[in-house]
Amino acid sequence: RCRPAMGRINWSASTKREKIMRWALRIIAVLVIALAIAVGALLLIPSERIAGIVSDQITDATGRQVRILGDVRPSLWPEIGASTGAVEVLGSDGDVLVRAGSVAVGVDVVGLLSGDIRITGAEVAQAEVNLRVGSDGTANWATPGTTSDPTSTGGVPAFTLDLLNLVGVTVSY
Repeated sequence: RCRPAMGRINWSASTKREKIMRWALRIIAVLVIALAIAVGALLLIPSERIAGIVSDQITDATGRQVRILGDVRPSLWPEIGASTGAVEVLGSDGDVLVRAGSVAVGVDVVGLLSGDIRITGAEVAQAEVNLRVGSDGTANWATPGTTSDPTSTGGVPAFTLDLLNLVGVTVSY
């Protein structure tokens, strides 16, 4: 018979349950490390780069020039999203159509993973909306070449907006 030496632990005698627990702890540790790396990577992305990408995407989708003048701050809790400082949207005449002091948007993670854009909440604060009609009868909010078909989304991908909160908005016409 082989007996383990005094003071040594006989690891081969561990039970199946202990082995399963060790593997479970290893898997949990790997998941926690992966989550920490993902969060760190998100927080290390420069806000100017995020602002540039977002404004370019919105400009391409809507045909309106969008300028994000403030910092973009990503958020992970209570939902994934981002908040910005000042934002401007230019009208068809090149003047500022909308100027907002801040914008915050939250999205549904499960929807993003499945390809559905579901905005769980958006808040626009201290916004000024300047609606004008030019001497030729063209409105600055009208997009040239738009269709009256209500089912057409143009260049904007379909999305769901659960909540829109407007705080301190002024509309001038």
